[in-house]
Amino acid sequence: MKAGGWRPSQRTARLSLWLGGAALALLIFVRITRELIEGDVAAMDSAILLAAAKTRAPWLTSAAVDVTALGSVTWWYCSLRSLSWYCSFYATGRGPSSCSWLRREQAH
Repeated sequence: MKAGGWRPSQRTARLSLWLGGAALALLIFVRITRELIEGDVAAMDSAILLAAAKTRAPWLTSAAVDVTALGSVTWWYCSLRSLSWYCSFYATGRGPSSCSWLRREQAH
């Protein structure tokens, strides 16, 4: 057998990388959870919350509340705006290439 004769397939290498990343993420999650349970990060958590509170703007707060409430004016505005933007590109023929089959059928 040659030196370094066995090489993992590309699929095996990719799977190993994904599993290693998932294991690392799980270990980090467990570590942070352990610190939270012990109460060691309360000071850092308070500092982050205070920094966020200092940069809070009334218009941003109301927009965030609207977005979290399904059916709000902000949500409908953004949805209809996105839909009109999409339709305008589709009508001019500059739409996404995934819809090209629709344009071909309409031409016949």
